[in-house]
Amino acid sequence: MAGYVFAIALRSQAKLDGELARHGLSSSRVVELWKEMGEATAAALYREAVDTIEAALRAGSPPSLGSGHCFLLLEELEDLAMLDPRIEGDGTWRTALAMLLLTYPEIDWRFARRPSVFSPLPPAFEPEPAPSDIRWAFDPKGRRDFVRQIMCREGFAVVTRELQAVAIDDESDFACFHAYVAYRCGYRTDIVTSWALMKQRLDRDDCRPDLLLEDVSLKFADRPVVSIARLKDRAQHFRGLAYPLPCPPTIGPRRVQRLRWLVTSGHNEHDAELESDAHDMREQERAHGGDGGVFWKPVAGMYDLRRQAWLRLFGFAAAHHLPTSRGHGAPGKVALVAQTLVVRARDLRNARPGLEGLLLAAVCALDALELSGGESPTLGFEALSLRHECEVLAECSFGGLQHRIEVQERFIDISDALQTLAAKVHESSRTGTQLNAEISILTALMRLFREHARFDEELACLNRIRDVKSQQIRLTFEKTDPTTWLTLLRWFTYEYFKLLIRTPQHFVAAILVWLGMLAMAFHFTGYDGVTIEGSPVGCALLDALSSFIGMGAPAHPKSCEYGPGPGTGYFTVVSIAIALGAVHLGIFVSYVYTLLARR
Repeated sequence: MAGYVFAIALRSQAKLDGELARHGLSSSRVVELWKEMGEATAAALYREAVDTIEAALRAGSPPSLGSGHCFLLLEELEDLAMLDPRIEGDGTWRTALAMLLLTYPEIDWRFARRPSVFSPLPPAFEPEPAPSDIRWAFDPKGRRDFVRQIMCREGFAVVTRELQAVAIDDESDFACFHAYVAYRCGYRTDIVTSWALMKQRLDRDDCRPDLLLEDVSLKFADRPVVSIARLKDRAQHFRGLAYPLPCPPTIGPRRVQRLRWLVTSGHNEHDAELESDAHDMREQERAHGGDGGVFWKPVAGMYDLRRQAWLRLFGFAAAHHLPTSRGHGAPGKVALVAQTLVVRARDLRNARPGLEGLLLAAVCALDALELSGGESPTLGFEALSLRHECEVLAECSFGGLQHRIEVQERFIDISDALQTLAAKVHESSRTGTQLNAEISILTALMRLFREHARFDEELACLNRIRDVKSQQIRLTFEKTDPTTWLTLLRWFTYEYFKLLIRTPQHFVAAILVWLGMLAMAFHFTGYDGVTIEGSPVGCALLDALSSFIGMGAPAHPKSCEYGPGPGTGYFTVVSIAIALGAVHLGIFVSYVYTLLARR
């Protein structure tokens, strides 16, 4: 199905037909935007365009990272530096244009032929033959980053991506998954899934990506009869993979020039050649200021891939984090873009599309979070939750991952991001707001893991929720009187039961501790200083086991009996042992039932 062309500022049908032919879009369906601008405000133009575009997208093909649609700007734009969504004046279509560019990451942009009196287009917007399988969502040419850099002027803080990554794989889902992780870690990412696209992107002298995620066995359907199994063969066909590497200016605190990772499942008949290639590649990369190596499919989710590719280490990418909060609230039109992105992410999540649709939803939520940043914490909380939900859905629906997904790093990431977002909340309620938001996000993730029968991940979420609730209780106690015995008892009880049901190992350890304490109590109240045929210590242990596990009177042999018998203290310990046994037996039965039922 041919994609849509969203023609902006249509003035002449003849000009439209000419531009469609020039860009090879004659067979596409045309949707006209802003036929009559009049005195409409930028926000009004933006909302009108969003309504029209959304209606067309719903009627078109399923969502993907490269939708096949494009914007065609027919109006003459003198200078692309005017694309600033922060401009608050009314009646400017350029502001609405910048807002649309940030709102639809998966849609391509084309421009009408520019008069010679205008300056040429920036490199990010230069037209070029675009294969139908190109994915624009990860900003491979830096168009959205171009607008963000304009926004960074005059002190506005927003995340920018100055480093370039390329994900190469003949399996589209793997390439998209790897590319999203790179984008998530601060790289503008190109996805290469065909020989034609690889020639276009990497067979150029000016192409030197900062990160390569490169599959070992590239069996492209359109590959000619050539061998690229060895890395030295690839360098002959693709100049971007050859050495020596030029030395670009250092960006921020980056410590290495390039990272190159070979990705393989390990089932390769040329394992010796792969090992030799990996060693030579790493030596070459290090000789030219880079690094790299091999990691293996399948990985245990996004955070495991990030760890294996060293993307979580500080210094390998430009500082990629939420901007520091300044002022009160994001500029109105930037907040409107972020809200629209959140709505798009929510609709895509609810539709439960394929992997590419889920990754697109995650990109929309991530971009909304970066645009709102610490300026609009409530919007940021929702965007953060949607991003993690879409990422978890993508991990659960992608068959190329391990069954057990890494979640502990995700919990740390959530906590760190919420701490940044909560900086705008008043100090008196900041911690409580952060904890409430964390519980809300973790609960949503726990439900998703339950839907996909990921019991271990669900249990990890549940344990983390209990930890956060424990912090909430501690915070409540600090605001009241933390020294009363009732408060301390409530605190101890909650912490103890949370510890019991955390893991089976914790439960067994608690039982052993209680048995030891009860045995000591039985010894001092019943057998200390008396003469019996058996061992006092052994008898005390038997009493503890029989009363705790049997939940009744101690059962011991005649060798433990003596006259006139134990006193009141002994029977008090018996009562305590019976009560503790009943409580722990109930917890044990319910816990085992939960484990067996869920597994």
